[in-house]
Amino acid sequence: MVEDATLSYDAMHQYLVREVMTEDVVVARPDDSLLAAARMMRDRKVSGLPVLDADGALVGVLSERDIVREIQRAGGIATLRGMLDLLVAPEESRESLIRSVLHHLEKLHVEEAMTHRVVSTGPDAPLVEAAHLFRQFGVNRLPVVEGGRVVGIVARGDMMRTLQRPGSPSASGRTPPSTKSKSRAAKPRPTPHRRRMDDVR
Repeated sequence: MVEDATLSYDAMHQYLVREVMTEDVVVARPDDSLLAAARMMRDRKVSGLPVLDADGALVGVLSERDIVREIQRAGGIATLRGMLDLLVAPEESRESLIRSVLHHLEKLHVEEAMTHRVVSTGPDAPLVEAAHLFRQFGVNRLPVVEGGRVVGIVARGDMMRTLQRPGSPSASGRTPPSTKSKSRAAKPRPTPHRRRMDDVR
């Protein structure tokens, strides 16, 4: 297992973020309702959304975790007891609880639940630097910013699928050539609040 982990780590040096990221970025706006954002995540099968303001500036990231936290505040459904209440409560009580949560999500705006301090990466960063950021900041996705605009998003799942792809150094079992990244150690890249970007919708 240690040998496999080392091989995967070495293999990450062979890829740039742009080779792994998703370019078709689904975004939310700060004044979107949480309910609308949740529906967007479901429809597009994503677990997080970069949040862009009217000028196209990256001002936050909204994750499923953020929405679940608000559901828990609204009715406790995110807790085990809340799930049990939802399952065994009389139908009228169950419907009332669901309506209460939906009303709460519709009333709240994305900017009230999103993470404001955004950690991002660049398309030409080595994939291993993105892996360091995932681990260091406990995030599951990173907006990819180039030339002042969001050009993609890279998630943990993208990274794992790439390493398991047939022909990749990790999947083939061969040790890649020893390389040293020219980039400096990964650092958080909080985007300035008023940084202008093109709208990527």
